Amino acid sequence: MSAEDAASFRSAVRRHPGMYVGDVRDGSGLLHMVYEVLANSLDQFLAGKSSSISITLGAEGTIAVEDDGEGISIDEVDGVPFSELVFTRPHFTPTRDGHKPHEHISLHGVGLCAINALCEHLELRTRRNGLEHVQSYRRGEPQAPLRRMGSTPNKGTLITFLPDPASSAIPG
Repeated sequence: MSAEDAASFRSAVRRHPGMYVGDVRDGSGLLHMVYEVLANSLDQFLAGKSSSISITLGAEGTIAVEDDGEGISIDEVDGVPFSELVFTRPHFTPTRDGHKPHEHISLHGVGLCAINALCEHLELRTRRNGLEHVQSYRRGEPQAPLRRMGSTPNKGTLITFLPDPASSAIPG
């Protein structure tokens, strides 16, 4: 999928969030967003690659989901870090990388790309192979290239997001 097609997808998600995450008037859309992010951590847990998952609700409305799994890969695919593809380009398979087991949200999940599009702000921290990398997004768009933060003895993924009231994904 081209970058233009991905931008068109993000725009459609923002215009019609109910088609992607559920009813935006009763709060189920917000709940679906949390489930979608959590499902990725559950995949790590079910595969035996994680022993801890935490969800933190911030006073300012942020939601953070963290696990101590393998971390999202940053290996480049067609010149783009895999992690950035996950958050910016939709895919039409159960998972972008084909990992198993895969936790399903209802009949199918919408993927992190759709969730990212519905966020005012989203930050990814991935700790993998002894290195930590960070990337921030605003309404689904990367704000800067993936940054290497340095060495770390930790592993895992931390996704912190603030649902965007302008997308109608949260009741207002």
